[in-house]
Amino acid sequence: MMSVILFILWILSTGIAIYIQLKHAWMNYPESPGWLFVRFGSAFTSGVIMGIWLFHHEFDGIRLIAISFLSGITIGVLLTFISQARMRRLIPKNGTPKNDSVRE
Repeated sequence: MMSVILFILWILSTGIAIYIQLKHAWMNYPESPGWLFVRFGSAFTSGVIMGIWLFHHEFDGIRLIAISFLSGITIGVLLTFISQARMRRLIPKNGTPKNDSVRE
């Protein structure tokens, strides 16, 4: 039963993290500490829940906390910083011309 609850929480937190990343892109990628905190925090939370869901049978106590924290940091860095270049290719900043909008 615990695995089902954790899986549902992970799906919800991942959906929220993806929505926040998309909202950041739709708002033309504002560069503020608040946005960075929210983007990293949502991805970190999703990673922690994923770590607990995946490893709660193998580890307990401080080891489960450590592995969950590590997975949260990993997912947070991946979603916040590394995937940003791909997101900018999919949803470019306003003011940059798109290839099909340039006419000669």
